[in-house]
Amino acid sequence: MRVDLPGGAIGAQAATNAVVVREKLRNMLQVGAIIFLLSALVFRSVVGGLIILLPLLAAVLVNFGGMGWLGVWLNMTTATVSAMGMSIGADFGIYLLFRLREELGRQPLPLAIRTTLSTSGRAIFYVATAM
Repeated sequence: MRVDLPGGAIGAQAATNAVVVREKLRNMLQVGAIIFLLSALVFRSVVGGLIILLPLLAAVLVNFGGMGWLGVWLNMTTATVSAMGMSIGADFGIYLLFRLREELGRQPLPLAIRTTLSTSGRAIFYVATAM
C-alpha cells in the first residue's frame, strides 16, 4: 500500500479551509449555547433564552439554505461571517427584549410592542442596514 500526502498551496489551503469551517461550526454551537444560558439567566426564564436563540437559529438556517440554493460553498469567509451574524443578532435581540421589558412597566403589551419597535426597533434596523 502506498500513501501520498497532498502538498503545495492547494493542499494546504484545502486542509486549512476544512479545519476552519469545522471549528467555526463548532464555535457557532458553543456561542448559541452560551447565548441561551446567559439570556435565560438575565431574563430569569427559559422562554426568554429561547426568544433570543430561536430567531438566531432560524437566520443561520435560512443563511445556509440560501447559500446552498445559490451554490455558495461554506468556506472560511462564509463560515466566519455567519458566526459573526449570529453574535450580532444576539446583541440586537437582547437589546430589543430589554427595551420591551422597560416599556411593559409603563403600558400594556400592544402599546409596549409598538413603542419598542418604533424606538429600538428603528435603531436596530438602521444599524443592521449599515453593517
